[in-house]
Amino acid sequence: MRDFKNLNAFQEVQINHILDTNKERDNRLRSIRQYLEKSYIIEEITEMNDYQIAKIRRKSNSGINEWLYSMFFNYNPIHEMAMTFDQAVLICLSYKYNNRNTDAALYLERILNASFMPEGIE
Repeated sequence: MRDFKNLNAFQEVQINHILDTNKERDNRLRSIRQYLEKSYIIEEITEMNDYQIAKIRRKSNSGINEWLYSMFFNYNPIHEMAMTFDQAVLICLSYKYNNRNTDAALYLERILNASFMPEGIE
């Protein structure tokens, strides 16, 4: 455990800034965690501009450890799941710019010649 009593003024500012930044992030992500924690185990949440992507796994005893990606726009759920992080980013972009009314993510997948199937699944 670190002793915070013997820090100089510069170190105190640095430590407090890091702690405040983490607290702000926790406050921003609280609604996402509350939404997902009932049914999923959350590995990590990535924030990018207006959208957030949570890497999650189902809470079940089925022995399936499949990772999924749940997407949020301005901390509100999109109600879609992706199989890979790349697919989640494309879905978020299509949702942001076209309100997910088209198959933009599918077309981008074809343009990029990308396969969004996780490794080991054919």
